[in-house]
Amino acid sequence: MEFTNEVAPDVPLVQGDFDKLVHVLQNLCGNAVKFTPDGGTVHLGAAFHPASSKDAVDEVWLTVADSGIGIDAADQERIFEKFVQVDSSSTRRYNGTGLGLAIVREYAEMHGGSVSVESELGQGASFVVRIPVSGPVSRETAEKDEKSGSGPSGEDLPKGEQS
Repeated sequence: MEFTNEVAPDVPLVQGDFDKLVHVLQNLCGNAVKFTPDGGTVHLGAAFHPASSKDAVDEVWLTVADSGIGIDAADQERIFEKFVQVDSSSTRRYNGTGLGLAIVREYAEMHGGSVSVESELGQGASFVVRIPVSGPVSRETAEKDEKSGSGPSGEDLPKGEQS
C-alpha cells in the first residue's frame, strides 16, 4: 500500500484541541488503511480554504482519500452514527466498534467544523474534515456579534491549544 501526504504551504495554524484533531486523523487514516487492499493508495492532505463570502470563515480542510472498497450511497450518512458499521453480520471481514467515524464527526463539530464523505462502492472514499481557523464560536458570542454587527475577537474564542 502506498501512503502519501501533502500539506499546502499556506495552511495556517488552527485554534483547537491538538489531541482531538490528531484522533480525527488517526481514525480516518486507520479506516482508510483498513479498507484499502494491498496495492491500493491512501492520501492525507491539508489545504487552506479562505472565506468565500462575508458570512463564511477561513477553514483548513483535512482530506483522507483512499482507493479502497468504497461506501454505498445508501450507507454514507449512517456511518457517522455511533456503533454503526456497514457490514454488521457475524461473518464480517473488518473488525471495529463502529465508533471511529462518530468520534470524527463529534470532534469536528466540537471545533465548529464538519465532516463529509464522497464515495462509490468499489471506487474508494474521500473524507473531508473542515475546521475553522479561528476555532469554534460560542452561542453567546454569536448572539452578541449578531446584535453588534461585529465578528468574534480573539478573547471570545474558546481556550485551547493551537494545532
